[in-house]
Amino acid sequence: MAQNGFVPVATAGDFKSRKIKGVRLNGRHYIVVKLDDGYACLDGLCPHAHGLLAFGQVFKRYLYCSYHQAVFNLTSGAPLPGSPTEVALRRYPVRVEGDVVYAQLTD
Repeated sequence: MAQNGFVPVATAGDFKSRKIKGVRLNGRHYIVVKLDDGYACLDGLCPHAHGLLAFGQVFKRYLYCSYHQAVFNLTSGAPLPGSPTEVALRRYPVRVEGDVVYAQLTD
């Protein structure tokens, strides 16, 4: 149930065979990423060419866009130097209750 803008975006079971899940809510794309120490929720479209980041690859704390090789730091959302964009991904607050991952998706 949504409280304070937090809505369910994933469950722990969604990450048994992958580290990233695409979510579409209210016409917007987001990604939820399983990290070693929890979860992150970020914008789901690459700011460079609007490719779906759910098709990207996660390595440690970095997300690699599969379209044009933009690389983003999952801790800050910032692109790494040399990426084809200088625009950071927006991060959204996350909380976990039981095996449900919630994100605060407010504008």
